[in-house]
Amino acid sequence: MIIVAPLLVGSRATSTLVDGRSLQNEAELADLRALKLVKCEVLEDSYLRLEYDVTNPTIINPQNKSS
Repeated sequence: MIIVAPLLVGSRATSTLVDGRSLQNEAELADLRALKLVKCEVLEDSYLRLEYDVTNPTIINPQNKSS
């Protein structure tokens, strides 16, 4: 689950949802797992609660890339 809040927090030393090692090459895309939104709930003060299922495996079709 992810809670989205209408505020900005951060600096170079602040952890984020996507911290970690960056992808090094296109082949590593096959190791990623896509998320499918299964529920979205509006909370107080413009917060959102998003619930996802992890789809397995991620399908990457390089022939459908946008130019």
